[in-house]
Amino acid sequence: LEEHICEQLTDHFDVERWNKIDLAIELRCHLFELFAKKQQTKFKEKQNKLNQLEDTCLKQKFEIQRLKSQLEVQQQQ
Repeated sequence: LEEHICEQLTDHFDVERWNKIDLAIELRCHLFELFAKKQQTKFKEKQNKLNQLEDTCLKQKFEIQRLKSQLEVQQQQ
């Protein structure tokens, strides 16, 4: 149950809400650490997705260049 509550509290960082609630400093610190870990994980996932998209884009650029070159060769014949 405690884990579930911490999970819910750390979905969004809201320092004002956390300060208004009568939470021990240790618990607030723990919640912030959990939130920071979540944010790091989300960032890594987004960075991985961005890297995949960049790779796809680069492959598409090379394919476009290859096709253009192939077209030029065909037009010269």
